[in-house]
Amino acid sequence: TAALEAMARGRIAVVSDRCGIGLWPELAPGLVRMAPEEPLVAAVDRVRSATPEERAGRAATARSAAEALNERTVEHWLSVLVGLAPATAR
Repeated sequence: TAALEAMARGRIAVVSDRCGIGLWPELAPGLVRMAPEEPLVAAVDRVRSATPEERAGRAATARSAAEALNERTVEHWLSVLVGLAPATAR
């Protein structure tokens, strides 16, 4: 998703309250979720009102969460591929 791409780049991602990525416990801390019926401009104002340190912290949290997800995904696919390889190739 665009939000995960932003997170991977160390950017703050604002997502709607109904966005699926916000439901992932390991990714949610790196996102700024809009409240139900909250206008986008209000959510962006919330981000703008944070201190530079708070914004940098949120961006770092987002990047770390995206990197961790990527590492787990790569490890999973490697284990699947190794499991499918013929025993002689191992």
